[in-house]
Amino acid sequence: MDGCDRLSDDQRSEMKRKLDEDGYVVLPFKLPQDLIDRGIAAIDRVSDEELLVAKKGNNQSSSSSSSSSSSVSVKVPNCVDRDRVFRELMMYEPALQMCYDAFGPMFHLCQSNFIRRPCEHIPFSNNNNNNKKDTNDKDNSSSSSSSSSSPAPP
Repeated sequence: MDGCDRLSDDQRSEMKRKLDEDGYVVLPFKLPQDLIDRGIAAIDRVSDEELLVAKKGNNQSSSSSSSSSSSVSVKVPNCVDRDRVFRELMMYEPALQMCYDAFGPMFHLCQSNFIRRPCEHIPFSNNNNNNKKDTNDKDNSSSSSSSSSSPAPP
């Protein structure tokens, strides 16, 4: 992934201390916007595909379904095989560096699921909508990507 920030040794040491102290850490910088945009697009596309398959499996006609695809929660297992962007998210170097520091060189990532929820289920929505981005209006998407092999030490 080009343009990816790496954590410095000092940042890694501080984050490890915070993890030991607080039980969690927050990366000091955001995911690249291009990766976020492609991730959201992939989540939307894969979710819509899953809904279409489910609708065909239930033998529903399009006229009998009154809910739009964005008004239904969708859980997609094994998403890492569905679009390249999920592997890119899984391999985001700063997160891998923290996993290596927290779990050691033999850590294994073992989930690759996401759940897309309708925006009316967003518990942290901003009532005045001043800071809400268009990409967040469509869905509240969460992603957890992974593989079964250990990455090389960062």
